[in-house]
Amino acid sequence: MSVPVSGLSVSERALLRVDTVVGKYRIVRLIGVGGMAAVYAATHRNGHRVAIKFLLERHADDPEILQLFRREAYAANRVGHPGAVPVLDDDEDENGCAFLVMPLLQGETVRALWDRENKRLPVSDVGVLMADVLAVLASAHANGVVHRDIKPDNLFITTRADVRVLDFGIARRIDVDSAHTLTGRLVGTPAFMPPEQALGDRAAVGPGSDLWAVGATIFALLSGEFVHVTDNAMAQFAAAATRHARSLAAAAPGLPASVVDFVDKSLAFDPKDRWQSAVEMRDALLATFELALGEPVSIVAPRVRERLAVPPSSELDETLAKGVASTGPKPAPQPSEPKPAGQSTGLKPVARAHEAIPEVPVAFGALSYPDPPRSLREDVGGATFPRVIRRLDSRLEVRTAGRHFAEAFRLSPGIIHRLLVKHGLGRFASDGRFMLDLRTWWPMDAYTATVHEISEAIGPAKMVEIGKLVAKLAVVPPTMHDLRTTLAAIDAAYHLNHRKDGVVMFDMKTGRMLDGIGHAHYLGDVGKKRIAMEWDGPYPCDMDRGILLGFARLFEPASFIEHSPDECRKEGAPSCIYYVSW
Repeated sequence: MSVPVSGLSVSERALLRVDTVVGKYRIVRLIGVGGMAAVYAATHRNGHRVAIKFLLERHADDPEILQLFRREAYAANRVGHPGAVPVLDDDEDENGCAFLVMPLLQGETVRALWDRENKRLPVSDVGVLMADVLAVLASAHANGVVHRDIKPDNLFITTRADVRVLDFGIARRIDVDSAHTLTGRLVGTPAFMPPEQALGDRAAVGPGSDLWAVGATIFALLSGEFVHVTDNAMAQFAAAATRHARSLAAAAPGLPASVVDFVDKSLAFDPKDRWQSAVEMRDALLATFELALGEPVSIVAPRVRERLAVPPSSELDETLAKGVASTGPKPAPQPSEPKPAGQSTGLKPVARAHEAIPEVPVAFGALSYPDPPRSLREDVGGATFPRVIRRLDSRLEVRTAGRHFAEAFRLSPGIIHRLLVKHGLGRFASDGRFMLDLRTWWPMDAYTATVHEISEAIGPAKMVEIGKLVAKLAVVPPTMHDLRTTLAAIDAAYHLNHRKDGVVMFDMKTGRMLDGIGHAHYLGDVGKKRIAMEWDGPYPCDMDRGILLGFARLFEPASFIEHSPDECRKEGAPSCIYYVSW
């Protein structure tokens, strides 16, 4: 006998969406159900995997909740930090039910890690994780965003042990029957709620409220207990509003005094007695935990991340929507769907630059690099870092990029020149000085191998700086008057600097573009002041990211790039998706 929909539980109703199609997305499986929304793993029609968060039907007629769900969901996009996971899109299904589209993360919440470790994490792990969280909050607060619900459930550890802060700015109802909620329209979780928030003093809730919640999170992770020990959620709420926090030493007597003092200050009842900014609190955390650990957190971090990193698995799929706590039995994990080789990621390119903006190629024909001296000479040292990469078509060549590397020499003395020489792109003179011809074309396979080895040698941050030098050294014509037209033209410029069989790979007169080196697809606007780019070329993604950032900042100095590991060639994706925001 069939059960009428009206007789199903919230979780059972949520399961009805599985294997259905909503717009461009097929719902693959239910991840979890919370008091406000149900979260699913889904697949775009082009194969790109995402998370979709549907507002529960019982809230569909509540205009206030609906407004908050849509408007505040984009708070993460204003944060300006890769540790805040963006909302990619919002829409409604055929029944008018609102939903948000977000990247699908792999990993686990800090709450899951805490539970697995019997609710006690090492001081080293807490120091590394919370330094990352405070870095995200510093950027959020600088951009006028207050999270209001920092807690272990909303902190996510990816399979690379990078930390993501989830659920930015999304108000949620609070239900007495849940450990996480209370009746009303208060925002937050009682166990991690500062006094001013519990009192409902909206004017007093600000950055300091997030810092109190960070302190409460550290308190729980180190001690295994909440700040206030109570019998139920209502009592937690009352305690948060009226009682001063007990000292961490009372819950965990064996912790270093410096850590106890740091946490106790974070949990001061009066916001004026706490740390006054996320930057100040992070600096204090680094100093405090260095004292406790006997070495800087930056030295400890690689060991901690290596230990916390977990292999990607469909069973660990979580959504940035917070890894919502299920109100019913969770469905069994389903196998992930691998992307076919070479398949494009979810967003479809609007068009290549020469198709979307016909005047761009001609304008970009003026983009060139000033001729430097015929040779550059520098002292050289350093070592090589071999890497095996795919061989490219031997007929492909790239315009000499030596000036970028000459400028970048200050970043890593010796290494860059040594690798250029190793691959036959430069030479040492008899006196040991480095010689480089900047007016030639290099074999692309040798150049690509060199670039990847340089990337491994100097690391991602410096590789981004090398990419930015491409924009710094370029002569951009006046017809490239804004960020959008410039980003749309990058693919044409990219091909102008490569050739095949001696022929430049983009013809400015005909618009003909030769294939073989991938493309920098301009995907267009995906939000307010937010543009997506897809790049599937052979160069390190950190260099591509720097190129995009450099050109973007020519027009929007405050612009920044977001690039998720889940949309990255280094992690097995066929292309990298970059989001340029400003």
